Amino acid sequence: MSWLERTSQRQSKGQRARKATSLGDLHRRRAETQAQFWTPSWVASGIWASLAPAMQKVPENRLIKVLDPAVGSGRLFTPAPLDRCSFYGLDIDQDCIQALSEETRGSEASYEFAVGAMEDLTARNFDICVMNPPFGLHLAGPNMRPYACTSFGPFGPNTAATSHEYALMLALDAAQLVAAVMPSSADGHCRSEERLAAVYRLPRNTFKAEGANVATSVYVFGPPGFSGPVEEFSVCPGEEWPAPAVAFKQGAGDRRVVFRLNGIDFSEPTISTPVTGDPTVRIDHHNRRIVLNFHCGLTEAKVLNALLREDVPREGRHRYPKEIRYRGDGHFYLDTYLLQEDPDAALNAFIEQIRQQGGAPAVSPTFTGYWSKLKKRHHRAMEPFRHWVKMDQGDSLVLEATRSTLLEPGNPRSPAIRRGTQLKAVPLGGEYIVEYEGHTVQQRRDVLEKRFTFIGGSELARDKEWRLVHPGLEAKFPEIAKAYRAQIAKLGIDQWLWPYQIDSLVELLMKPCGSVAGWQQGTGKARLAIALGLVSGKALLCVEPGLLPEMRRELIKLQIDPSLYQVIEGVDDTRVLKRLNLVSYHRLRSVDDRDRMLAAGLRRRVTTVIADEGSLLRNPGSLQSRAVARLSPRRLYVLDGTPVANYPRDLLPIAGATAGDGVANQPFSLRQRPFMSPALLRSASFVARGIDEFRDRHVCIDWAVNEFKDDLRTGAKRELPRINDVLGFRDWAGRFVQRRLRDEPEVAPFAGCPKPIYEDHEIGWDKAHFKYYLKHAIEFAQWYRNHKAECGSSGKGLNLVAILARIRAVMSAANNPHAPGRNSLGTYVPVTSKQRAVMERIAEHVAAGRKTIVYMESPEMVRRLQRELQENYGIDAVPFHGQRPIEERTAEMDERFRFGDCMVMLCSWCAQRGLNLACAKAVVFYQRNWSGDVEQQAIARTQRPDQDSRVWVDRFHLAGSLDVYMKQLVEWKVAAADAGLDWGDGATEDDVFMHMDALIEEFCEETLGMRAREAYEKMLAA
Repeated sequence: MSWLERTSQRQSKGQRARKATSLGDLHRRRAETQAQFWTPSWVASGIWASLAPAMQKVPENRLIKVLDPAVGSGRLFTPAPLDRCSFYGLDIDQDCIQALSEETRGSEASYEFAVGAMEDLTARNFDICVMNPPFGLHLAGPNMRPYACTSFGPFGPNTAATSHEYALMLALDAAQLVAAVMPSSADGHCRSEERLAAVYRLPRNTFKAEGANVATSVYVFGPPGFSGPVEEFSVCPGEEWPAPAVAFKQGAGDRRVVFRLNGIDFSEPTISTPVTGDPTVRIDHHNRRIVLNFHCGLTEAKVLNALLREDVPREGRHRYPKEIRYRGDGHFYLDTYLLQEDPDAALNAFIEQIRQQGGAPAVSPTFTGYWSKLKKRHHRAMEPFRHWVKMDQGDSLVLEATRSTLLEPGNPRSPAIRRGTQLKAVPLGGEYIVEYEGHTVQQRRDVLEKRFTFIGGSELARDKEWRLVHPGLEAKFPEIAKAYRAQIAKLGIDQWLWPYQIDSLVELLMKPCGSVAGWQQGTGKARLAIALGLVSGKALLCVEPGLLPEMRRELIKLQIDPSLYQVIEGVDDTRVLKRLNLVSYHRLRSVDDRDRMLAAGLRRRVTTVIADEGSLLRNPGSLQSRAVARLSPRRLYVLDGTPVANYPRDLLPIAGATAGDGVANQPFSLRQRPFMSPALLRSASFVARGIDEFRDRHVCIDWAVNEFKDDLRTGAKRELPRINDVLGFRDWAGRFVQRRLRDEPEVAPFAGCPKPIYEDHEIGWDKAHFKYYLKHAIEFAQWYRNHKAECGSSGKGLNLVAILARIRAVMSAANNPHAPGRNSLGTYVPVTSKQRAVMERIAEHVAAGRKTIVYMESPEMVRRLQRELQENYGIDAVPFHGQRPIEERTAEMDERFRFGDCMVMLCSWCAQRGLNLACAKAVVFYQRNWSGDVEQQAIARTQRPDQDSRVWVDRFHLAGSLDVYMKQLVEWKVAAADAGLDWGDGATEDDVFMHMDALIEEFCEETLGMRAREAYEKMLAA
């Protein structure tokens, strides 16, 4: 009995596993078998019989190299001509590989077996691949090849696939001829390959003895470039298998076989430096990484082996940063030394470790100077900006337990608290430090209120006062601040800046890299931008296209010498740069005839870039963000009143662009870099990617697909607009976000203005409009339910693009029914109840002498309201929307509304940023917006230092429509941003929140139930 016959007698896991007793028991059986079912002997013999004619044409003095990436017991190798072949097998079952290795030890034939997964295999230059891969398993791994069948997995793009599909692509990539046992369900996948030569259909009961009842076929593929008719046969036990017309390519078998795991090729030496006996190890740096230069290969081997130690463990599904391979990789990041208690001592220990291995360390002068400069910069980068917040009066609150509980729920080591026990809690803006019997915990307000009462009434009712929580950089580094103040005075900038603006400008300049000037709207960001540009020497100020006239007006108002600045309109304007250069984002990302961005011609030609309304950089893949990144300045300043646009994660890309990506003062990263922590110096084992650490610490996710986990931008998810670890988020953001509020003590005397008056209006429906709307809503609800069911049955995610397109049709039916859309079911021409209510409110404001700005979604609605106001109310209005040229709409706005006597301006959402419209005394939202920062920016157009009255803000919602859901979502987003930047309370668990998926589901349920008479009557206007 041969070794192959002995090993093939082993039972497969499919034979040994218990049969499934129910549908739910199938998962247990699938986990036990791992889809391991041995190939019947007659099938294996038939495969080799079909390949025999091609093998006979191979010269006898050359071995035929055969691969099986799921070798199991070696059943598919049994009928092969052992004297003609060399065998390579891989399997995840260690017992199988051990048995094969023991039985083939001492054999004259050539065998190589390895324990591993197909996901980690790289194989090339084989003659034949025979395989019966596992069917239908989900594979995932960081070393998978990017084939057409791979998808986004837990380790990034092309890191997940179905087992049999991936095995086939791996085999086609590895061998000339492939014979694969595949499920008949993969017939389409196999036939999509041009190399397919023959299909052998097997009986349905082929694998019944193995405990599997699945329809299968054997697919034979020819060499690369093969093209011919596909032969099809039905075969049974005892029958001869016809041979397909396939043959090996001449000369292809002479190349060296590649058969390796984990992407590591040991055929080439890692160290190629010659052994010279010179122990000198020169220590230098490349940016923020240590670089070692060796003169002797033996010294290099000793030093690197001691520093790097060994490979990091790869068990489980942990995803490592791309740069991490060894446990000691953290030794080469200068940022890990900056994070130690004594950076110099830690670096000296690194140098001593080189000396102990026989090396002679020689620290380069450039490294010494850079390290000294880096330490000084680090101290300033870690210091938080000066920050005022509004907090409760007094240093602590008194809490009384309403029931017996633990100080920290879920922690048995936490001290027990009896009912009625009183404790002290130190408020920190939405979170509290509670201490009892030597134990301290940090908890949110909503968690405390479930177990405690606040003595003397609710904590929310307490008076609040302004507190300086961080004194700022000037208090810590007065000498540096003094030098910057002298420079500002020399340029005369202090003549047109208010005192708090000068203080803030000095602080921003003191940071060693860029920062975020998160000044609330109306506090003077335009003047700050100009000042930053003039101080920096040669700067580029990027603005939205519609705001260039605003910035020009500000420069003229400040009487800045025209020779100091210019507006870049094209390539010719970039040949000679001035001290301050203005450019729109649209112009910056424009391309010439050679498909070259304008930003490319400005690369590294300016020292400072100021990005006005810079929250647009939250999307690193947008053209604007790519254009700004292309400039590669030394410093980047982002100016935006709402830097957290929607979710806390929006601040991470801005942090990476300004404060650094994966560095000591900003340890998180978007570029696959490791999370920087002091522990990285000790070991890089299981170190997290910077973006994964940020997600785990601060992002609140119900569920998310792998695409979203990879970059926090793309892919489906259900995300709550709430910050996990609020205090940690504030500490992190405080290092690079300079926050200024209109009402804080240092700002209020100069930029303060009365707070707006908010009023929400819920409007009933007209019967005819409601009937028209209901058609769209029900059509969407039925489509959504069907779409969700189809995606669920096929295992695919929801098509968000299609959902949003159809939602727009529902929203248009409610708010803009007269304008036909792509998914609209006709139009509704009469004026709706909501339109009448809005126009009546506008008329009230006009009668009261208030200039009014009205916001809505579409230009069609702007034109409709303009016509209806003129015809029915005699009110003239200025239209301001994106379908008009920027110069034209801006000129009319200035002439008729800002400086003229027209009382109403009707705007689409293109007018919510940058404009100073203190002349307006009322803001009306005909429609809501999904983004909290958009609505805040829209209101902020009126919140200016020269605003002398309280502005009315009216928001209109149609009862039961998506308006109501949008209102809820916006409130949560604003609360989350407030908790992170302004130390507010944020949203709590008791608040009812539904993200898009749950929101749409409830909307569909409510819509489909609206046919009931009581619901119908309730929704109608009185």
